[in-house]
Amino acid sequence: MPTADEWDKLKEYLEDVGWKVLDKPKKNENGADMTVVNDKISYRIEIKVARKLASGSWQVNPIEPNRRSDDFVAIFVNNKWILRKMTDHLKLCSENGYNSVTEVTRLLGS
Repeated sequence: MPTADEWDKLKEYLEDVGWKVLDKPKKNENGADMTVVNDKISYRIEIKVARKLASGSWQVNPIEPNRRSDDFVAIFVNNKWILRKMTDHLKLCSENGYNSVTEVTRLLGS
């Protein structure tokens, strides 16, 4: 579960681009980290925070098996958000489930 600050930052970002964010789930509640509505369709979003490794690379921890059916993954990296379709994200993961977002971070100018 993301921190309240991370959740609020993503909520603000998604509302700025026209998505309606539904109520925040309770701390130990099962389900998606965030549910949003756009054009009357609801989407589930898993929120991940990238961590910077000693090598300077940015890495995202694996998606839990019960969350792989969510629609999107939102990755917070270096004070920016990356929103990916879950299927695209999973294709880019290693066998262990880790994902490097270093190149995307460079493209964002971080």
